[in-house]
Amino acid sequence: MRLPIFLAGFFFSVAVAAAIGMAAGFSTGKLILFVIAVAVVLQLAYVAVVALLAANQKRKRQDEEGKTPATPTAQVPQETDA
Repeated sequence: MRLPIFLAGFFFSVAVAAAIGMAAGFSTGKLILFVIAVAVVLQLAYVAVVALLAANQKRKRQDEEGKTPATPTAQVPQETDA
């Protein structure tokens, strides 16, 4: 993940959320909660997009190399009826 882009997005989202909250007429306490909530949601969305893009790139790289993604094998313990 690219930290400068993450930080720039964070500061931008805080500024935009504060402006929207002030325009909506939130009091100080509600404005702070609104800004925090918007910033958290937007940063989680950014992290999710980056993770999806990374997974997609990995899949494309494996396809180009001719490898198939390994499926994890689930080992089921054998239970004995006594």
